[in-house]
Parts: sequence; structure tokens; C-alpha cells
Amino acid sequence: MDSVCEKMNDYVRATFKKNGTLTVMPLLLGGQMNPLMSEVDVVQDSDLNKSLQYYCEDIVNDIEEDLINIMKSGDDDHIVHSICTNVVQLCPKKDIKVEL
Repeated sequence: MDSVCEKMNDYVRATFKKNGTLTVMPLLLGGQMNPLMSEVDVVQDSDLNKSLQYYCEDIVNDIEEDLINIMKSGDDDHIVHSICTNVVQLCPKKDIKVEL
């Protein structure tokens, strides 16, 4: 769990120029500069966007026990859905259809 948030150093906070919507996006995609960079204004902060990693670590620490329990459940096909709907409650609940 300790290394989950390290990749956040490769992301930046930005706002879309056309509507001001805040986003978090990777600087590079496939080894190339993210093509969306021309459509956003990067949000500069005093810690050079290290706060993304800090926020990630804070969230992971808050829900670490729930994350471990979900991963132990063995339901690998629905881990992301379970975390998003049941743990952090950011995604709408929907029926998951299981093919027979």
C-alpha cells in the first residue's frame, strides 16, 4: 500500500481553458507529452504538485482497511467498482451483470 500514490508525481492539476473545469491528468501518455496539455492551464502550487501525492496518501490511509478487505474478498473483476461505490461512495451504484 505504501507505493500506491507514487505515480501521482507524474500527474498535474489543471483547469480546462474552455470551461474552467478542474482535472487531474498525466503529463505524459505513451512517452509523449499529453495532447490535452494545450487545452488546459496547469494549476501551479508552491510544492510543485507534490500535494497530489499527499492527498492520495491521505485518502489511502483513511480507507486502507476497507481496501485490504476488498482485495482479500477475491472478487477481482469488481474491485474498482466496489471501491468507488461502497468505500469512497463517489460512483453511482448500478447493477453488475455477471455473464453465465
